[in-house]
Formats: sequence, C-alpha cells, structure tokens
Amino acid sequence: MQAGLFGVLAVGLGALSVWPAYRALPSDAAVIKLSFSHSADRREACAKLTPEEMARLPINMRMRTDCRRDRWPVYVELWLDGRKAYSHTLPPAGLQHDGPSTIYQRVPVPAGVHHVDVRLRDTGRTDGYDAAAARDIELSAGQSFVVDFDNAGRQFTFR
Repeated sequence: MQAGLFGVLAVGLGALSVWPAYRALPSDAAVIKLSFSHSADRREACAKLTPEEMARLPINMRMRTDCRRDRWPVYVELWLDGRKAYSHTLPPAGLQHDGPSTIYQRVPVPAGVHHVDVRLRDTGRTDGYDAAAARDIELSAGQSFVVDFDNAGRQFTFR
C-alpha cells in the first residue's frame, strides 16, 4: 500500500512538472532588454587643498585633493517606434551614493521591424542628453535583443 501511494505521488509530481506549460513570451513576440551598469559624474569637482589646510589634517588623512564621493543619478529613456516605452531615474548605489547606477528592464514587443531610440543623462543638466543612439532592428519571434552602454566609449551598443 505504501509503494502504491508513493507511485501515485510520483506520477502526480511528474505530471505537474510538464503541465501546465510555461511560456515566458507569447509565441509571436520578442523581447528588448535594456541592461547596463554605469557610474555617472561626481556631483562636485575635486578641490585642491592648500599646504595650510593639509597641515591641519592628521598625517594619515593628508591628500592633495578633497573629493566628495557622491555621484549624479542616471536618467535613461527607451523609445520604441516613436513611443516612450521606459523612462526612469536610476540612483547611484552604495551608502555614500558613489557606486554605479544599474538597470535591467525587459520590454516585450511583437516580432518584426522596430525603431529603437535610447537616451541617457548622467550629469547635472536638466535638459538634453549626454549619450543617445537610435537604430532600426528586425526581431524574429522568441529573439532577445540587448541594449547596453559602453562606459569606456560612452556610447550605446546594440546586440
């Protein structure tokens, strides 16, 4: 009787492992992923200390420059086919707000041709953008397309 009960449980567990079927996307859709980690500019420029200011500091704290650690938040926009699909202000990470701002955003889209326009602001300006890129892409059903930001080149990459 115990073996029969375990057999019924095993069959039930096996059935539930394949049914109901899970689909991450509809069969006729693709996904655009906006994913990057970027450190914005510092909020304030480093200040050079005078010899008198350095003399007032303890020996182990004497540095020629005094730099605040906090950084600007990163503002990012993703436009698809002339419509704003995503916009968000990404705060810098860390207790001192000195780490990179990180984003991972999935945007499901129907398969086909799309115009992708992505913009980023990482300084204290209130209008305009510090980096922007646009591209026409063709996506097949089930395809995953990634928009990344190259920190060294300060430009968006499309893969």
